[in-house]
Amino acid sequence: MISYRNLTLVDAVAIFELEKEIFTKEAWSLSQVKEELGGARRLYIGAIDGDVASGKIVGYGGIALSGESADIHTVAVVEKFRRQGIAKRLMARLERWAKDQGASEFLLEMRVGNAEAKPLYQSLGYREVRIRKDYYAPGMDAIVMSKSVGVE
Repeated sequence: MISYRNLTLVDAVAIFELEKEIFTKEAWSLSQVKEELGGARRLYIGAIDGDVASGKIVGYGGIALSGESADIHTVAVVEKFRRQGIAKRLMARLERWAKDQGASEFLLEMRVGNAEAKPLYQSLGYREVRIRKDYYAPGMDAIVMSKSVGVE
C-alpha cells in the first residue's frame, strides 16, 4: 500500500539517495535537496511504501510558489514502483496545495526525450510552450510545459 506525507529536512538523506538512484549523473546534491526541502513557499510530498511513519520513500514530488505561478521542481518514482499512478497522485496533491495557495498557472521542465513523463503531463492538461537549450547540461535541453487553472 502506498501512502503519502509531506517531506521535511529529516528526509533529506533518503531523497538524496533516491536522486542518485533515479537521476544518476543529473541528481541533485545533498545541499540542493536540503535547500529544496527547507525552502519557503515550497511543498515536497513523499510516496511511502507501507506505513506512513515507518515505510520507505519510493517517490516524491516538489513544487514552489511565486505569486500566482507554481513551478513543479521534481517528480520522481523508483523504477519498480512506476506505472502504478504514483506520479499522477503526487502531481494532484502538489497542484491542489498550490491552488489552495492561490496559484493559477503551473510550469514544469521536462528533459527532451523523456518518453515516460510526457504522456503523463499531457494527460494532466500541460502543454508545451518552449525549449530551454542546455537546461540540464550542455546538449541536454528541456521542454517547458504549462497549465492554467481557475482558482476556487
